[in-house]
Formats: sequence, structure tokens, C-alpha cells
Amino acid sequence: MTVVRSKLDRLIGLLAEPQPPAPSEAPSQAIAPAPSRSSPSQTLHKEMMWYIAALEVAMAALPPRRQDVDDDSPLEPTRFGQFSESDRKAVTNAIAMLKAQPPEPAELPLEGLDAAQLLRDLGTRGWNAASSQQTDALLPAAAKSARSPLGLANRLGAAADAAIHWINSLKAPF
Repeated sequence: MTVVRSKLDRLIGLLAEPQPPAPSEAPSQAIAPAPSRSSPSQTLHKEMMWYIAALEVAMAALPPRRQDVDDDSPLEPTRFGQFSESDRKAVTNAIAMLKAQPPEPAELPLEGLDAAQLLRDLGTRGWNAASSQQTDALLPAAAKSARSPLGLANRLGAAADAAIHWINSLKAPF
């Protein structure tokens, strides 16, 4: 539970923005606000980090690995489809790769693109496996829950989409 709490605290920290000065601290003359200094790629990088934090929360909510299973056996096959321990490790590595990327890299982050594609593939596979087990009426609610297979698949896809969107926004000095 402490792991989930720390992930939630980190997610909340990413959302915190500096507050504007109080009216008593503001200059007395009306001045046009300064243009934002963050570039679109920086903004999209921050959004990607937010989605990665949400994915980390969902990953922390997965059941722990049982000691009597090998690395490629699925975790709770009736609940989490074919999401195996090797898939969990692959997601953890992809998250680490994406988190290591600077907002404006000097060269195109091809490894980050591979990591995003892996997240998208696992999310699509998980969504297809889990949605075949759900009734249509339960799909929207299940997709919102971090503890459901659809919720995990949804977060995998959202993190992948955010990463790909950020990579596509990069300007080409490389």
C-alpha cells in the first residue's frame, strides 16, 4: 500500500503548478502576461510523465508474483489474461527508458519509440483479452479501474500514445 501511496504522491506532484502571485503582490499596472516558456515538446513530455505515473500506480496494484510459478506463466490468468511476469518486466524497462528521456533530446529517441510501441502492443493485447471476458455494460467501468485488466490495458495504451505524441512533436535538430 505504501508503494501505491508514493506513486500517487508523485502523480499529484506532477500536477502541481506554481501558483500565480497574490493580488497584493502583483504589479499595480496591467501588463500582458508573458508568453509561456515551455515548448510544446516540454508540455507533451510532462503529459507523458503523468501517464507513466498513472501506469506505475496500476502496475503497483497488480497482484504479487507467486513463488510457485515460472517467469512466463500468467499472473492470475482468469483476471489478468496473459499478462506474465516477463510482460511486467518489459513494462518496467519501457517505463524506465521513457522516464530517462529529456524533454528536448539532442537526437531522436528511437529507443523511446520502441518502448512506446511495446507498451502499445501489450495494452492492445491486454484490452483484447480482457474485453472478451467482460459484458458490454461493464466495459466503461472496468476500463477506469486501475485494478482491472481493462484498466491496466487502458493505462498502457494511454502512456504509449502520450510517448508517441511527444516524440512526434520533437523538432529536428538531429
